[in-house]
Amino acid sequence: MVATRKVAKAATTPTPARPVAPLALDRNTQRALRELRALRADRDELDQKIKDRESKIKAAMGAHEEASVGGVVQVTWKAALRQSMDQTKLKENYPDAAAACMKQAYVRTFKILGDA
Repeated sequence: MVATRKVAKAATTPTPARPVAPLALDRNTQRALRELRALRADRDELDQKIKDRESKIKAAMGAHEEASVGGVVQVTWKAALRQSMDQTKLKENYPDAAAACMKQAYVRTFKILGDA
């Protein structure tokens, strides 16, 4: 008896949908959009406050990897080695390998335009 093996079809990347006319948002969705804009503005402000406080604590810590309150460690800031692939160098030195490992996909990017 000869064993047979099914060969899976290669996955194909779907093509993006064709552009259509813009959707006119209803009142509820317009309200959601206004709320989202406000929340993002609040987030930006909070992100800046967080960054400022982290910088202040890091400046106080200097070279220390741990900081404590009342003898209990509350903050750590430890060094770690990070390794990453230099894609530019890979493409320059090994273009065939870089091309063979490349993945492509269509994505949809959600953006809020203007200040309306």
